[in-house]
Amino acid sequence: MDDDFQDVLYKPAFEPIEAAFKVINFINWELCHTPPIFLIEGLIEQNSITIFYGSPKAGKSFLAVDLMVSLSTSSHWLGASIPKPAKVIYLAWEDANSLILRAVCAHKLKSSRQDGQRGFCEIADQPPNIFGPDFEDWLKYIMAPADEFHDDDRPYVMVIDTLALAMAGLGDENSSATMGKVIDKLRRIRNLGVTVLVLHHSGKDAAKGLRGHNSLEAAADSVFLVQNKGTSNVITLKRERYRNGPSGETFRFAIKTAPLKPDYDKSVPEQLVPYLSEIKSIDDAETGNVMTRPQILVLNSIQRLLQTDPTDVGMMFGKAGYHAAVSYKLIEADCIQKNISPNAKSPAAPKKAVRRALDYLVENRMADERDGFIWPVAMEQTDSDKTESSGNDGP
Repeated sequence: MDDDFQDVLYKPAFEPIEAAFKVINFINWELCHTPPIFLIEGLIEQNSITIFYGSPKAGKSFLAVDLMVSLSTSSHWLGASIPKPAKVIYLAWEDANSLILRAVCAHKLKSSRQDGQRGFCEIADQPPNIFGPDFEDWLKYIMAPADEFHDDDRPYVMVIDTLALAMAGLGDENSSATMGKVIDKLRRIRNLGVTVLVLHHSGKDAAKGLRGHNSLEAAADSVFLVQNKGTSNVITLKRERYRNGPSGETFRFAIKTAPLKPDYDKSVPEQLVPYLSEIKSIDDAETGNVMTRPQILVLNSIQRLLQTDPTDVGMMFGKAGYHAAVSYKLIEADCIQKNISPNAKSPAAPKKAVRRALDYLVENRMADERDGFIWPVAMEQTDSDKTESSGNDGP
């Protein structure tokens, strides 16, 4: 046996193998330990795989957009410091247009960096195949510095919304072989220097964690559960697992709305856009324009149908010029199709849910209703608005 060992000579190929090992110095341990670099202090590490999971409509995309905007333009998220602004690439397989509105609204409310640094946000509404042969080369290309004078150390973040849609056609997510391919791809993206945020669904029994093979959860550096109890106006975010530290923290967000005015094209109507506000106390949850899921669903339906199926009611209601509105029947059908009342026990329950939600919007001056037609109040012009838009400054 000794003769066998003596026959082995040093090879240059041994160098990368030896370089992979660190000698643990038990006296000066800090010399061989690399502390984590945080994207968000104490919450999410750079170059990590983080998962937000929950049932459909729990608020995963809502939270991801809020996080994306904070990473690129703010200095804090959930009270934790964001050391450097990030470059965020958001792969949205569903409803990218609504996400853009929410991102713009969140930016106007949350932009707070005082150091002059900025990241950027990009949303792909027709995302590329992340499992394709050229995807990693494309990432390397966009991450490469333009030249030696324009290199910077702002971190890259990629949001995958959702994993099920990203891996469509790849195979059964309950298969260890298929999930092994997914994990390998996520790690390869991470190893390029990208923090990966994956949005994923919970299984039929939410208490059992992520849907699909359990190797995905084991591969993640952090796992957060997102919950919203159907008609609740509060989204909770709980860290269930953190590879390098304690877990169990829970954060709460109230769903509110704010008017979003166009910056340049004044012909585009003002819109009420939902956004998230962190709840730090009971008072936070009870103040402001806090909305339930059905109310948001109806508001979104009104705004979407105004673009696709508007009716000009200007002459009908004696309003000057073109005045777009939406038929109540269209809103009702749209909201029922989008499952406004998931726990309905009778055929009439979804219709009642639409009616209650719309009554709330009307009572709180977010929408107006007349003779079976509805429009957002934010679209109305006051007399002073008309004077201002006409360029008449008055006497």
